[in-house]
Amino acid sequence: MKETTCICCWNKAEEESAALWKIYSDFGKGIMIKSSVSNIIESFAATNETLRMSEVKYINYQNDRMSDGNIYFPLIHKQSAYKYEEEIRLIHEVGPTQIGKNFDWSKEEIKEGKLLKVDLNILIDEIIIGPYSPKWILNLIEDLIGKYSLKKPVRFSTLTI
Repeated sequence: MKETTCICCWNKAEEESAALWKIYSDFGKGIMIKSSVSNIIESFAATNETLRMSEVKYINYQNDRMSDGNIYFPLIHKQSAYKYEEEIRLIHEVGPTQIGKNFDWSKEEIKEGKLLKVDLNILIDEIIIGPYSPKWILNLIEDLIGKYSLKKPVRFSTLTI
């Protein structure tokens, strides 16, 4: 299932997380795309692909047991040490495969995942630049969103480290 499933991870917290900025961008090398669950769902409405969405359930694998009976449970459970991620996952199976036969990734435009049709004007509410990013990043991001005709606010994180 790992070879035929693509996962897109989102954080559901209302506020920025210093832990996530540190782990995923070293505070200054990343951006955050702010959205909502309803916008995520609506933004993929034009795709012909099937997407599933689920909150991640954090468990202690030493003491807790994952329920049986659902093929997606391994995809939506994670060790409790990662609880701070407050994760929501979009799950997409790339195609039907036969047991013992792998998906043919050579037919895909990229090999690391699957490109899906998404409306970025619906998906993105706001773009937040890392708290220690250099000032020139703002101009770069504004140029990019202009190039793709996105009308979205861009700002620096207000998180103080």
